[in-house]
Amino acid sequence: MSVSELNVTIDFEKLLETYNTLKIDELLKNSNNNQIAVQCRAECSIEDQLHQGTGSLMYEWSESGDPILRKNKFKQFEFTEICQYFRGTYIESIINTISETYTIQRTRFMMSKPKTCLSTHTDPTKRIHIPIYTNNDCYMVFTDKVFRMLPGKVYIADTTHDHTAVNTSYQFRTHLVMCLGQEFS
Repeated sequence: MSVSELNVTIDFEKLLETYNTLKIDELLKNSNNNQIAVQCRAECSIEDQLHQGTGSLMYEWSESGDPILRKNKFKQFEFTEICQYFRGTYIESIINTISETYTIQRTRFMMSKPKTCLSTHTDPTKRIHIPIYTNNDCYMVFTDKVFRMLPGKVYIADTTHDHTAVNTSYQFRTHLVMCLGQEFS
């Protein structure tokens, strides 16, 4: 199965409280790509921590929408440090708990705007998803299978296969997304 629920208990109310206290919605809406990094590279300056690990690590996108190979390419396994902004928060605690079972790298908050869809793509490793804001009109598609994720649950998604994320609703969709293990490339 492409998506399955993990047996990990989180305090969803505490996660939402932390999310709101840290004003993550505002950070996401003001970012260039609707993503905020939770984990950064050890060498990253404090000013760049929330942004350096977001978007594609391989490509930048031209104004025409064409991918351009990045000059400074980073590897997923470099993003293991908790960004200063999240240290000592419940979000760090969640990462630490999940890290007891899985190797967690490059954690980000990812927001999908209303009425949007990502291109079909593959990722180098599986992902753990914790939906923060979602609804029945938000889902992931793997080949021809549709998966909906519920807030407060923890899921593992095999994103090493073709997939996309779709938001056909009029609300924003936000997930806390953690990359697993080492890159294979």
